[in-house]
Amino acid sequence: MNDLPATLSMAAGYLACEIRNHAIDLIQQTIPHRYVPGKDHGKAEGACWQWNMRVDADGKEALLNALEHRVFEYERDRHEALVGSWVQSGHRGVFVLDTSDPPERNLHLVFADTKALAAVRFRSFVRDYRAIELPPQELEQSPYGLAQILLGIQGQFQ
Repeated sequence: MNDLPATLSMAAGYLACEIRNHAIDLIQQTIPHRYVPGKDHGKAEGACWQWNMRVDADGKEALLNALEHRVFEYERDRHEALVGSWVQSGHRGVFVLDTSDPPERNLHLVFADTKALAAVRFRSFVRDYRAIELPPQELEQSPYGLAQILLGIQGQFQ
């Protein structure tokens, strides 16, 4: 792992990001939309440039806004529930995910809870996290894992 970049996350936050990524795709499939420049986009304002983009959903902007709000509420509630679930789960460890995108290499270290994170010291980081490493499949397959959560978010589109 010498000089191998790594991303650190807590399990609840990691799963919340996965929910968000999946939701973005589902929203786009449900109500196709894109962002287009507004009337002031790119105009100089002093030493700065204005960033003025607006959504174009072919007349369904209000419906898109309502769906995004509903999904955001679901995501927020799931994140709060996930934090509690992982704390109560008894999992004490770290999931080591290889998120390399050749030619770049990267690991994503997903800590089950704050106790697992506290067990890893900076000086002996690799040795400490390897000692509490959990199988990555458990992160996806647990009752509060990604598969179950994605079923819930798909319910928001019905």
